[in-house]
Amino acid sequence: MLGKIIKYDFKNHFKMFITIYLCVIAATLFACGLSGINRLLLDKDIQVLNITIGLLTGIIIVAAIALNVLTFLIVIYNFYKSMVTNEGYLTNTLPVTKTELVIGKNIVGFIMCIISILVSFGCLLLYSVCSTSPIMKSFFESLKNAFKSFNMIIDENGFSFIAFPLILFIATAFIQLYGNITYGYLCVSLGQIMNKNKLLWTIIFAVGINFILQTVSSFLVAILSTLFININRDLDLAVMVQNNSLMPFNIMFIISFVLDLILAMVFSIATIKILDKKLNLE
Repeated sequence: MLGKIIKYDFKNHFKMFITIYLCVIAATLFACGLSGINRLLLDKDIQVLNITIGLLTGIIIVAAIALNVLTFLIVIYNFYKSMVTNEGYLTNTLPVTKTELVIGKNIVGFIMCIISILVSFGCLLLYSVCSTSPIMKSFFESLKNAFKSFNMIIDENGFSFIAFPLILFIATAFIQLYGNITYGYLCVSLGQIMNKNKLLWTIIFAVGINFILQTVSSFLVAILSTLFININRDLDLAVMVQNNSLMPFNIMFIISFVLDLILAMVFSIATIKILDKKLNLE
């Protein structure tokens, strides 16, 4: 049944997002075309489109960032709308458990966020290749330099040297994204307990819990950073690479991954319990 929930929820989300994706891609292609025209004009010392290209560059960058923020907000709002508003009467009478509902929506929300990240990064990369804007040229050069540095490290030390921390970094980024979605769902489940202004209470819980989590995490980061500095006082990244050892970074990534995984699990379990025991559709 979980598979059917994921399939149905994904189709509903994708129908909504496909229009947004197409608009962002169309805007990027239009900007690329205009940049191509500007490049031809610049060859003839004609600079009439420079201001327009500058504005388009700002619009593309803002759109790429906004796409990811908008995706997250829409995913959370869809959970709110389908679970604790009038639609909740239908959703919560389906012959499935709250665990299947919440996990299914977690997975779909995560997938949509990943797709949005890929679309936004792809648009930025495409525009950086086509654009005559100095900002986008700098972005493209930074990507090329990072890739060259990555290849140099692999050539000198072997892929196995960089593979483990790279995998840990990607896994940590993924689990943080998943955790953010579960956190949003938890805030919705807490906000719906109130009889009035559920959406407002959701925002209040989100701000309050986030403040607590940031305070605790800052305290933990300070402790771990102090230990890290004391243990590796005489080492820098170049020395670690030369000695073929990134163990301190690996330990930090592992700790971060485990903590983020625990938080994601706690958020999901709490959401399931609250919706199962304290569901309020009034």
